[in-house]
Amino acid sequence: MKRKKMMALMLCAVLTVSSLAGCGSKEKEPETPAAASQEGQKEEEQKEEGQEPVADAPAGEPVTLVYAISGTPGTPQAEGMYAFEEKLEEISGGLMQVDCYDSSTLFGQNDELQALIGGDIDLGQTSAAWLATDASPWMSMFSMAYLYNSYEHMRAVTDSDIMKEAFSRVSDEQGILPLGGWFIGSRCITLNEERKITCRADMQGVLLRMANTEGWIFVGDALGGSTVPLAFAEIYLGLQTGTVDAQENGLPSMVSNKFYEVQKSMTMTNHVVDCIWPAINMETWNSLSDQQKAWVQEATEYSQQVGDELALKLNEEAVQVVKDAGLTVYDLTEEEVKKYADEVRQYYLDAKDVSGSWDMELYDQVVNFAY
Repeated sequence: MKRKKMMALMLCAVLTVSSLAGCGSKEKEPETPAAASQEGQKEEEQKEEGQEPVADAPAGEPVTLVYAISGTPGTPQAEGMYAFEEKLEEISGGLMQVDCYDSSTLFGQNDELQALIGGDIDLGQTSAAWLATDASPWMSMFSMAYLYNSYEHMRAVTDSDIMKEAFSRVSDEQGILPLGGWFIGSRCITLNEERKITCRADMQGVLLRMANTEGWIFVGDALGGSTVPLAFAEIYLGLQTGTVDAQENGLPSMVSNKFYEVQKSMTMTNHVVDCIWPAINMETWNSLSDQQKAWVQEATEYSQQVGDELALKLNEEAVQVVKDAGLTVYDLTEEEVKKYADEVRQYYLDAKDVSGSWDMELYDQVVNFAY
């Protein structure tokens, strides 16, 4: 199995280990993250493009980065990763290559972050929920309900200098640098009766299924429901028997598990606009030349586009399935979203045990970001 061991790479020009097939079918020899094409060839290419040669451009074999995730093929997570690989190899002319591993091939989901921090992989995917550790407790604000009013709000904030600064702060605190982010779906509420949910009061007395974790239970409380912790595998039966009245989930997940068969309405609350953050190990990042970093950033932007487009498509298809099944689907106006969001946000802010560690200046910038 081929894994990147950063300390060894810093001491050696080439680290030889046994090969493991990655994204493509061809075998690749292991290289250091600082390796690139012959310096002379690279300078000529840069001159042709009207660029000044990068003084610290490394010589030697092409760079090979290891990218591992738990996402499965066909999901925005995995398809975004493969788009990154394709684009990076294209724009670098093969000078940078990526070995991709999906479906927890190298590390289970619970081990991915530590593998990324420790340098066992160069690239991975993370989120606020994973990064809100003792090192960065302020990151928990990014996993709250109604941080964003819409997909457009999330996209604008994620692409802003505000998030670049936040990501840089994470790199100082945890040793990994989030490079951007893409949409992976919105969460909405389905109910066993015809009712439009526009505020916390509309959820009063509703038995709302939530995952049995502290963070998700708080989301249910903030939405105004009477939260009932229930395992995911028990949702369908719980809805069918009346153990719970409602559930909230990502749209594709609702459809694949056919929750619409035992519900009567869905409100497009979009109370969580979910986003995944591709991230790179800081030792790997610091070993790259300026040109290589620019290529990585360009490939990340392309992968964001691919991930967003797929997630939006899957969301749209899921809504149509729900409508075709006979459920009433309620959309919220901008005014209704603002009202509900303001109520939910205030619930979080009043809970100092939850929001006490937040960076309130950053919070205000995100919530009030003009888009």
